[in-house]
Amino acid sequence: MVKLLHNQIDVVPGRRAQQPTGEGAVGPGSTVLRLTNTTSQENAYTVRLRSEHPYWQDDWYALRALPAVPGVDGAPPSNKADQYGPGNRWVKVYVSRGTTRDILVAFNLPQQPDSRAGNYPFVVVVETHVTGTAEGGGRRGRFTELPAVASVRPFYKWNVDVLPEDGRRVGLLRRSAEMEVVVSNEGNDWLYCDVQLGRPKDLLLSSATVRMAVPPPEPGEKKRERTFPLQACSRLKQLRGDRVSQPLPLNALRVEAPSVAPLSEDAFATAPAYGAVVAVETTDARQVPSERALIYCPPIPSTLTGFLGGIAENGKALLLSIIGLVLALNLAVFMIEQLWHGSIVAEPLSSQAAAGGTLTIGGKYLLGSRVLMGVKGGKDLEVVDAKVAKSGTGA
Repeated sequence: MVKLLHNQIDVVPGRRAQQPTGEGAVGPGSTVLRLTNTTSQENAYTVRLRSEHPYWQDDWYALRALPAVPGVDGAPPSNKADQYGPGNRWVKVYVSRGTTRDILVAFNLPQQPDSRAGNYPFVVVVETHVTGTAEGGGRRGRFTELPAVASVRPFYKWNVDVLPEDGRRVGLLRRSAEMEVVVSNEGNDWLYCDVQLGRPKDLLLSSATVRMAVPPPEPGEKKRERTFPLQACSRLKQLRGDRVSQPLPLNALRVEAPSVAPLSEDAFATAPAYGAVVAVETTDARQVPSERALIYCPPIPSTLTGFLGGIAENGKALLLSIIGLVLALNLAVFMIEQLWHGSIVAEPLSSQAAAGGTLTIGGKYLLGSRVLMGVKGGKDLEVVDAKVAKSGTGA
């Protein structure tokens, strides 16, 4: 006879499993498989776990055979040694007739994103062998599968930040700037947080995002990030002075909405706790680092050092602006010439020209133009050499 003393295991990542002291519905990180041999011969039992859940990992659990004790009628336990597989993923024990052996199934999950929160159905597979007279001999028996559920609890590790880290510069004319808020999730469950924008006297923050939902990292990842835009507008209007750093008063408050419903107070002794998840505000909050700020730059620095520093910082940008302005001016002139003088009509100044001679033509805006010539009947003339004079007359 095989029996699970707990068919639901409450697993907290980072907390070592405790050996349950009694029989109930929920085990604190572990369960006990009880093997009772009611036959008239010695049996061998091989115990394994199997789960089809996509996030299940075999290194989460270990099997350990508890010390053998004599049967209720004084039957001695088997003297054969227990056998274990790699990492204690399976165990094989020998149970004499009339005796009982307990197998501890302990879950020890690291506090890492790979320990994804959720309910993991699994089965305890027990293969029964009837041993023979020879050591290690016997014949294959039957398989028994006992269903159970491991409920992995969520843990939360998260942060909020603003990019760029060195802030945005604004001034008297360009008073607002676009920034990006980054919410990172390094926990094992979905992260829900409310965005709270402060209202200081000289700074206005606005964002269309009120609540963020960040999924947990996938296996092999360390964290997941989601971003949303933030509009920051300075209300300062001073013309002369030093730069003013305006810190961004932005907070994020986590909302409790775990993927696994919390256990009731008496869940370890009563029925399994499968309940609804309700969003509840918490006191778990994060604030943007104080060095994240909007930089207001007055147009007139208060000191010569500040003036020279501004020139040094903006010299490269000024040079690129001048180059861009020159290129834009040339492009504009070219477009205007193409628009106004795209089709130029040239007229010959002489009625005819000898073969190999010169045909003189005239017209406006011929300088730099390409001259195409043709005659009636669809035949083209071959132009060997065509030059256009500065006065607009070709020779």
